[in-house]
Amino acid sequence: MTRFVGKHVEEIARLYADERVKLILLCSVMVMMMIACLELLNQHQQSLPLSIINGLSISILAMNSWSCWRRDGQFSDITLSVILLFQVPLLLVFYPPMLVSIFWLYPLVSIVVFVNNFRFGVLFSLVFALLVTASLLMSNNVAFSSTNMPTFILSFTLFLGLLNTIHFYAEKLLHYIEHLSEQGISELAFRDHLTGLANRWSFENAAQRKLSEQLNSNHLTAIVFIDVDNFKNINDNYGHSVGDRMLKEIAVRLTKVNCIRQALRDNDCALARYAGDEFILMLSEINSVERLESMLNELSQLFNQQDENNEMINSLTMSVGVAIHRKDGLTLEELTRCADKAMYQAKQSGKNQYSYYYSSMTEPLQELASSGQQESA
Repeated sequence: MTRFVGKHVEEIARLYADERVKLILLCSVMVMMMIACLELLNQHQQSLPLSIINGLSISILAMNSWSCWRRDGQFSDITLSVILLFQVPLLLVFYPPMLVSIFWLYPLVSIVVFVNNFRFGVLFSLVFALLVTASLLMSNNVAFSSTNMPTFILSFTLFLGLLNTIHFYAEKLLHYIEHLSEQGISELAFRDHLTGLANRWSFENAAQRKLSEQLNSNHLTAIVFIDVDNFKNINDNYGHSVGDRMLKEIAVRLTKVNCIRQALRDNDCALARYAGDEFILMLSEINSVERLESMLNELSQLFNQQDENNEMINSLTMSVGVAIHRKDGLTLEELTRCADKAMYQAKQSGKNQYSYYYSSMTEPLQELASSGQQESA
């Protein structure tokens, strides 16, 4: 079951990584096309060194796109960001001075922000802003003068702030969705999908740990096996959908029993749906036999509360088997087997009651409690 959870969480992480790689692939192709278009449009005015630099940039982006296509682009986001940062001064300083070159900055810096995680996005966008400012001061772009340069730098800085703010909340939302997905998978792994109680696997893991802690305890620990009497008749006569509704209602009623509610506060997996119409319960830290008897009597009154809207559940009863830790067995497997036998003994005795496994043995329950008190003394 742990492998099941780990596997599906890993699949969610892989899905997110694949989507990021697709985004980087798309942006790499777009930047390649941009550089190629600028190279073709201004070929008659460009120098050979600039053409060589653009050719190298296109080659690197092509290899970056290929690695993304093969899903092994480990540093593809950083590679794309570095190429974009390298293109900024080329775009502003070496190309013909025109207002159009300024508008290229907005999609380019958006790519730099969103292909990286938030921290790297902030870092690269700050470097981008510094390069833009330095390049504009070095260039002879006719679109800028000493009066409108500060206005552009301010507006561009505000644009970067807006981008990073959106990126921050988008990444925060993504992490929250991943957390919900992981939590949902955990619920699937550890919860019974019908009743919402712990499932058998999670109960067994929690109970085994609890039993090992109680080996030298002076308190009583009991495994209680619960079976709804004649529940098969409901499924046979009314269908499984009605039976499922009954099981949900039974689970709700069980969690409202005072002794079970206290057990659930101490241990979330103290109550579980074992199988079908069978439930299993661990009661621990019980300081006396009288207290255990009180708990079992309270549990036996589960269906005494009449529901005017659900006559069917009013007619239900249950048989309960109880096995005592250290007396009937030391391991959970032994205690579950004993509690199951005690439950069948309760059924054979007329149903709608609880029965101890010890009743067929010679040592009475009181002796266990008295021996525990002697040890504590």
